[in-house]
Amino acid sequence: MRRITTLVLSWFGRGLVVVSVCFIAYIFWEQRQEIAGIEIDTTLVLVIAITAFSYGLAGFLLSSSWYLLLSGLSDEPVSGGWCHGVYGRTQIGKYIPGNIFHFAGRQVHAKQAGLSQLLVLGSTVYEMLLLLASSSSLAFIGLLLTRVQVQGASLYFVGTVLILIIAT
Repeated sequence: MRRITTLVLSWFGRGLVVVSVCFIAYIFWEQRQEIAGIEIDTTLVLVIAITAFSYGLAGFLLSSSWYLLLSGLSDEPVSGGWCHGVYGRTQIGKYIPGNIFHFAGRQVHAKQAGLSQLLVLGSTVYEMLLLLASSSSLAFIGLLLTRVQVQGASLYFVGTVLILIIAT
C-alpha cells in the first residue's frame, strides 16, 4: 500500500511540474508581442543576472528559515541539505494558480521522509506569519518614507497594530 501511495504521489508531483511549466509557457505565449519588442543589451543582461542572483539568494534564505523553523520545533535532527532541496524543488508549485502547492509539496516530501505532519504544518504556519510580519513591516516603512496617507486610518494606528502583530 505504501509503495502505491508513493508512486501516486510521485506521479502527482510530476503532473504538478508539468502543469506549472505549461502555465508559465501560456503566460509567455500571451505576452509574446511585448517580449518580442524587448531589445536585449548588456544593461538588460546585467539587470537580469543581478535580479536572478537576488531571487536565488532570497530562496536560499527562505529555505534556511524553514530549516531553522523545523529544527526549532522538532525533537529530531533535521538535515539542512534536505530542507534546501525540498524547498527548492517545491517552489515551482507557487506558479500553479492558487499559490498553495509549494506548501502541499513540502508536506508530501516531509511525510515521505518520516517527519511529523503536525511539525511541518506548524512550521508552515510560522513561516506564513513571519512572512506576513516582515512584508507588513517593509510596507509600513515604505508608507512612512513616502508619507502616503492611508485612507480611513492614521499611520500611528497602522503602526501600533503592526507592532502588536509582530509582538505576538
